[in-house]
Order: sequence, then structure tokens, then C-alpha cells
Amino acid sequence: IAGLGCQFLLMPLVTFTYAYLLELQSHHAIGMIIVASCPGGTVSNIFTYWSRGDLPLSVSMTLVSTVLALGFMPLNMFIYLRYWTDIRARIPFPQIAGIIALTWVPVICGMIIQRFSKNVARYFVRVSYILMVTQFLL
Repeated sequence: IAGLGCQFLLMPLVTFTYAYLLELQSHHAIGMIIVASCPGGTVSNIFTYWSRGDLPLSVSMTLVSTVLALGFMPLNMFIYLRYWTDIRARIPFPQIAGIIALTWVPVICGMIIQRFSKNVARYFVRVSYILMVTQFLL
């Protein structure tokens, strides 16, 4: 709850306040507020894994924030962007739904594999780690 509150309420509000107080040009302010309103990404999961953090919590937070972004992003756009523009923000709902699916499918597959074969799951974790490091470095 604390993470979601910071993600969708506090960050956009603080960003709006900074943009307003600094009298930023509209395109800069709009860009900052859009970025501040976006859900967390999968890079946080990578860093959580590397730091031996609570990976299920990180993945769950990414998933929940992505789902809630379907409602909170348009709401934040409506609340904060009106100061700089009258144009309604268009939220890419199909792309967000695709991200949700791309998060759920591997998690469910991993849970099924873990349930039936711990050795295969350990193998996939090792291979995934190598791919993750390679992707991050590229």
C-alpha cells in the first residue's frame, strides 16, 4: 500500500509541484508528469534479484502497479496536465494489457515448473540470470 501510494499519488504530486514552481515549459512538465505517473518496470526486479531482496514482492508490486496504472494514469493525466494543456491524454490501454500479460505468463510458468521440478526451476534461474546480465549490459 505504501509503494502504491508513493507510485500513483505522491510521485505525480511532487513532480507537478516541482514543474509548477520551476515554471517549466509545457512539454517538459508534461513529460515529467507522464514519467512520474507510469508504473514501475522490470528493471527493479533485476536489481531486487541481484541484491537478494524480496523478489516475489518486487514482481507482485510491478504487476499490481501495472494493472492499477490502467486507472491511475488517466486520472493523474486528467488532474495534473490540465494546467499545461487542454488536450486529453491518450493512454495506450492495449500496450498496458500486453505488459500485464508479459508479466503474468512467465510468473505462472515459473510457479508451475517450480511446483513439479525444483531442478528444472534452478536451471531456468541460472539461464535467466545469464540472460538478464547480458541484456542489462547491452
